[in-house]
Amino acid sequence: MFNLNYFKADSSTFIIKSVNGKVRQQGKGLSFWYNSATTSIAALPLNAQEAPFIFNFQTADFQALRIQGQISFQVTSPEKAAEVLNFNLSKNGKSYASEDPLKLNDRVVRIAQTLIQAKIQSTPLREALQLSQSLVTLVMKQLTEHPSLEALGITILDVSIAAISPSPETLKALEAEARESLLKEADDAIYARRKFSVEQERTIKEAELETDLSIQRKRQEIEEARLENERTLLREQAEIEKERLEAKVNAEAKT
Repeated sequence: MFNLNYFKADSSTFIIKSVNGKVRQQGKGLSFWYNSATTSIAALPLNAQEAPFIFNFQTADFQALRIQGQISFQVTSPEKAAEVLNFNLSKNGKSYASEDPLKLNDRVVRIAQTLIQAKIQSTPLREALQLSQSLVTLVMKQLTEHPSLEALGITILDVSIAAISPSPETLKALEAEARESLLKEADDAIYARRKFSVEQERTIKEAELETDLSIQRKRQEIEEARLENERTLLREQAEIEKERLEAKVNAEAKT
């Protein structure tokens, strides 16, 4: 009689009630009286869970890299999870009898760690620093299809990468290199503007020179045309004078 207790679960918890090893009742948000001597209660959370992580890896070019992010998941098949891990409550019905429920996050994170590690170790630092979205896509796909998580009845809801950071020393070196690159770009821009200005000035001078030459050529053409006209006129006048003299000579000869 003293072993009779009352249990009530919230709507986000899936309960499996077993009596003498046989499942007698299961579902969400159950409430019932039970004999703690013969009854075991498994309580599986159905709400979305967050599994944050921080991984320290080495890139393909032997540079330290830290990756920070989070995985959101949900137990959508609690019966499967209960077959693999021990979600039984202690006799008081308030706390878990084992640490298995705490291992859900660890299992998800460890699988993600293996996936990310394989990618980072085959990627040089500069490329790895740009992998945020690629890692999200990779981890989301691989976790969704992973047989271990499927066996646990886990559905992956979301994967996020909050930061991909090199070591402080490497970060300083990259920042210095970035500053030098920006300064070089600024110098190149100044040089390009000056070069453009010089080229523009040369183009203008060449255009002015070409204009002057064109004017001179035009004047020369006009002068040559004038001289040619004068020569033509003189030839015509000489021809007329010649014809006049010939006519005069012929007339005198007849008389």
